[in-house]
Amino acid sequence: MRTIARFQYPEYAWLFQSYLRDQEIDAYVFDEFMIQWQWTLSDAIGGVRVVVPPKDVEQAVELWRNYQERINRPPSPLTIARGGWLGILLGYFVGIYLVFGRRPLADPRPTADHASEEFPDIPAGSPP
Repeated sequence: MRTIARFQYPEYAWLFQSYLRDQEIDAYVFDEFMIQWQWTLSDAIGGVRVVVPPKDVEQAVELWRNYQERINRPPSPLTIARGGWLGILLGYFVGIYLVFGRRPLADPRPTADHASEEFPDIPAGSPP
């Protein structure tokens, strides 16, 4: 088995292992439990390793370079959120309206005319 990549955190190693397995390369993660158990040893033992069989080393190294390029590539201009300040201001004023600007649907306080409607068989002003 040959080590292809080293990571500080097991999560990153699992992501790369999944990428290799999607490309039909047998990949294994080593030292992940040691790092989870004693994370301070990560730098001392070389981190979490992703290893592959000797027959797949060349293809795995090429995929590792491709993987790094994909991760380090800046986002395309089409994925950047548009609206900036306009969206912030719109959200602010809509929020203010929702909190302070709405009138209640019904008046929660009972009035004198509604008191007799709640209990029609009891005359108003009778003792309890």
